[in-house]
Amino acid sequence: MLSSHDTEMVSVLDSMGAYDLYPPSFAATIIWELRRNSNDEMNYVNVLYKKSSSELVNLVVNGCEFNCQLENFKTVLKPVTVDSQVWKEECLITTN
Repeated sequence: MLSSHDTEMVSVLDSMGAYDLYPPSFAATIIWELRRNSNDEMNYVNVLYKKSSSELVNLVVNGCEFNCQLENFKTVLKPVTVDSQVWKEECLITTN
């Protein structure tokens, strides 16, 4: 879940291909939901956007619809993600 300054919200929404060009309202929230389907044992991701105090909408993330398979979700977000090795190098994180 993310509820933050409007510029950060816009950056996150835009990176997922879900920004609608309207500024987020006060207290807007992005919610990531990970589900496991007991029938097919697959993991699914849903992204919900609480635009206002009462409106909750399902987001389409770069073409990945509601109940997007986790592996597909990772694939569509790969261009805007950093893998753990690069993260460690860029942040100069060392492990003992």
